[in-house]
Amino acid sequence: MKLPAWITRGSFGLSEKDSGKDADPKDGRNQNATASSARATTSNVEAGHVTAADKEMTQCLSTFDLVSLGVGSCCGSGIYLTAGMIASTLAGPSGIISFFLAGLASLLSGLHFAKLATIFPHTSGSAYVYAYVTIGELSAFIIGWGLIVEYMIGTAAAAIALSETLDTLFQEVISTTLEQKFPSVSNLDPLAALVCLVLTGVLATGVELSAKVNNFLNLLNLLVWSTFIVASFILGNSNNWTRGRGTRGLFPFGVAGVWKAVPVAYFAFVGFDGLASTGAECKTPGRSIPAAIVLSILINIVVFASVVLALTYDVDYRSLLEDTAVVDVFPMLGYPFLKYIMAVGAVSGLFAATFGSLFPLPRVVQAMAQDGLIFRYFSHIHPTRHTAMRATIFCGTVSALLAAFVDLKSDLRAALTPLISIFTALINMYLMASLSLMAWALFLAWMFFGLSVYYFYGLSLRGLTCSKKLASSKEGDDVSEVSESDTDTSPLLST
Repeated sequence: MKLPAWITRGSFGLSEKDSGKDADPKDGRNQNATASSARATTSNVEAGHVTAADKEMTQCLSTFDLVSLGVGSCCGSGIYLTAGMIASTLAGPSGIISFFLAGLASLLSGLHFAKLATIFPHTSGSAYVYAYVTIGELSAFIIGWGLIVEYMIGTAAAAIALSETLDTLFQEVISTTLEQKFPSVSNLDPLAALVCLVLTGVLATGVELSAKVNNFLNLLNLLVWSTFIVASFILGNSNNWTRGRGTRGLFPFGVAGVWKAVPVAYFAFVGFDGLASTGAECKTPGRSIPAAIVLSILINIVVFASVVLALTYDVDYRSLLEDTAVVDVFPMLGYPFLKYIMAVGAVSGLFAATFGSLFPLPRVVQAMAQDGLIFRYFSHIHPTRHTAMRATIFCGTVSALLAAFVDLKSDLRAALTPLISIFTALINMYLMASLSLMAWALFLAWMFFGLSVYYFYGLSLRGLTCSKKLASSKEGDDVSEVSESDTDTSPLLST
């Protein structure tokens, strides 16, 4: 088996001699040298994809910051939207099983992300970089392009949910006013766009401020969630768990209802993969990223299951309001003032969810631009803010436009979940089979557009770069410093 050029090239620190190709098994020194070179391969691969832009970013994020980011990116929509939907219309009290199954699928994916994060800790491109250095450029582009639309849709959808929550709290004054002022424009949501733009400004300012804002939002959400759980089990009644269709009790929709709710529950866990984009800004990425991924998923499983349990303990599941179950459940019990405490949590949680979806987006765009697969303009790192300023502003603006004008009440994001292990892939195939034809059509249209960019821009740019490299080699220049982003070799081992 021959090591490909991308490993044996000087920029990765391995030559053909070092690869151990001609090592004598009887020579202990050669065996040790071969083993040492093999162990170095992984770190050399990673080093080849750590760009100068990565080194310009501020390394200030702790494990706590990453756990907060992972929990916040999921808990907002999971607590205040998904849990109520599952409890009221899909599975009733048995929705806790749906969340455990969805959490298991997420954990399996998370474990693979955690493993890859230990191998390539100092990178900012998340699954895009992992794919690049393991299975090749084209596959990496497809995954990266999918991540971009996933994060954009996630940001806009969370902002819309926040806007709708605020509108509900103010007796739908906002939506009514917009319908009167702009009767010919449907799905207009300037408040959601404003949320995206404000958070874009926070992200562009710097990662330290971003982490502080996110931690504050999650602290508020934690206090409200604790209040909700305690108040629910004080004011509720366990008899609500046994009321259902006929004698089904905790399974009012049967086992079929549990399985039907799994794809919806899985939606609540999408977001932990964004933690893998923080390698260039984390103090100890090799330890912090894997720990944060696993901890955030486990925390979210407990939180989501507890919310379903509490909601169905408070009232009969058929009495819950699908879109605002957590906010409106206590007025049904005669305690309307608790609604406003829950509303604070809903606002802070959905702010954190919007922030969690937007946070990794410019980092993936910057990483792909740095490699020349999309426009290099977005690879720039601001010299004083140490952020991908251009990519951040662009991504935030596009997300704001989506939030303002597009109806995003669909399950498109589930189609972009990474398929990593065999068992996880089987679970995700079931989730993808639940998607609508419209979701698949939109997904295929987006991928067609992305592949067009890759073919007409990325490949032509990289071909030009390779030509320059060849010309330099003929002139006797040292080409070992050409970065991995300037070559067109595939990282697959060839026999």
